[in-house]
Amino acid sequence: MLVRAGVMADAERDARGAHAALPRERAFVLQLTADSDPPRAHLAGRLVHIESGDATRFDDLEQLLGLLGRDAALHARTTPGANDTEETA
Repeated sequence: MLVRAGVMADAERDARGAHAALPRERAFVLQLTADSDPPRAHLAGRLVHIESGDATRFDDLEQLLGLLGRDAALHARTTPGANDTEETA
């Protein structure tokens, strides 16, 4: 079995706290077009939200980041306690 450095640590961490660290409502599938070139930041394709099934196409990195940012804002508004801060005396 081939294991890259850090992969086992990630697997162990995921086993302990996957639900908190990686909530399902923030899971996506990223599909890139054949002409995308990630090392040069040329990205185009679609982003599919796993929980809802919503799919949105994007034409560049800026649009992709905008889609992810929009999701983060939506998640913060719709998840109970997402905006709560701990108060100390």
